[in-house]
Amino acid sequence: MHYEPDPIPPPTAAAIRERVGMPGIFLAVIGVINVLAACLLLYRGYQAAQITPAEFDKKMEQLSPQQRQQVQDSLKEMGWTTEKLLSVATELFCTWGGVALFCGLISVLGGICMAKLRAYGLAMTGAILAAIPFVSPLGCCLVGEVVGIWSLVVLFNADVRMAFSGGSPPAEEGPMSSSPSPP
Repeated sequence: MHYEPDPIPPPTAAAIRERVGMPGIFLAVIGVINVLAACLLLYRGYQAAQITPAEFDKKMEQLSPQQRQQVQDSLKEMGWTTEKLLSVATELFCTWGGVALFCGLISVLGGICMAKLRAYGLAMTGAILAAIPFVSPLGCCLVGEVVGIWSLVVLFNADVRMAFSGGSPPAEEGPMSSSPSPP
């Protein structure tokens, strides 16, 4: 006598919501923290733009003689002036801050959409952006990568993908559940 195991019922909508809830919330929180870090980067860029070369040189005098000499030697070795250093610092902070701000906002929206099972593409994009190290300020600490990858693993699940599209999760197929052949 041959017994077939009982088919595993597909997860309920509540179970799927529970599955996406925590990673969605964490993704949104990572996005908010990234937005705050991006604002700090933009502020640092603004500060670098406001400092004059004379003020920079005055601050350099506060360093120890050995540190001051190292900085001056490095600038001479690269062929940079104080003006060029301040210009590069401004551009770097403002560019990185702008990119991080955009990606942080996408991560916040993606996390919210993930928790509500809406906009699968935006949820995927937010998870991917949270996991990229220099795009996500928290990606440098492995926090963004962990949450981003966790979100991606959940989003790649077939039941979750089906729930995003508004359908019911696919039923588990067994050997007896083949579709009838056409006549």
